[in-house]
Amino acid sequence: MFRKRKEQGAVKESPKSAEAPEDRLMRLDFKMMLRGNIIERPDGKVRQIGVTVDGSTKVVTSGDLIDIKTYKALVQVGAIQPQAPKAPPEEKPAD
Repeated sequence: MFRKRKEQGAVKESPKSAEAPEDRLMRLDFKMMLRGNIIERPDGKVRQIGVTVDGSTKVVTSGDLIDIKTYKALVQVGAIQPQAPKAPPEEKPAD
């Protein structure tokens, strides 16, 4: 009934556990949002909008951390303006 467990080797990391770009979270700022209801809160104004992602509807509020799927859905409906990826400035060759 009570037996010792066999020791298992090192746990292998699955490909999903490795951090992928799809798992990255982004902060949604008030200024980024073009559409949605503006709500007055004691600490300031926030903007909220509902968006459907993978068959479920989410209420997104400015200041939230959102995943890439939600970000793409917001861009598609025109609720936010797409952000250009931040690239390091290019160095000019010295003459």
